[in-house]
Amino acid sequence: GFVVTKWLRQPFQFNSDIWCALLDCAVLARGATTPYSDRNSLALACCHTGLKVLGVLYLFAGLYKLNTSHLAPEASCSTIFYSALVFEYIGDYRRLSASLAAIAGWSTAIAESAIGFLLLAEWRRAGAVLGIALHVGIGLTPPPNNIVAFGGMMVPRLFFALPTTAAMPDAR
Repeated sequence: GFVVTKWLRQPFQFNSDIWCALLDCAVLARGATTPYSDRNSLALACCHTGLKVLGVLYLFAGLYKLNTSHLAPEASCSTIFYSALVFEYIGDYRRLSASLAAIAGWSTAIAESAIGFLLLAEWRRAGAVLGIALHVGIGLTPPPNNIVAFGGMMVPRLFFALPTTAAMPDAR
């Protein structure tokens, strides 16, 4: 059903759809090719693969934002998100909003790259927590600018990885 639904929506695909497809295919491939003695070891192997795929996707999403369009406050979607959050939850603080707008593009690029780096390195829990915080912030952005669907697809995958990191031999 999932594949058929995605196919019928062509060409209207979103980044979250692509991310989910890549992640799910990688996990399925890992599960199909990993010999295992019990379900727990298979689940840990699939979770480890999922974290690596998410790490690569977040890292390159952050690096992709290092361009003149995203880093320019007048053109960046990050400026819209930051300003909307300030006006919605803090109030009409134009000075704060202007200060955040100046750093919005850079901070988002750095945060997404950091999520990817942390998920790929030995600090998977920190990467998952930072990723969840990013998606909560995006989800709290008032309509019409929030993108709850993207967080709704990514956060469960990060939560799935969080408790199992303690059982992974190379996790901290």
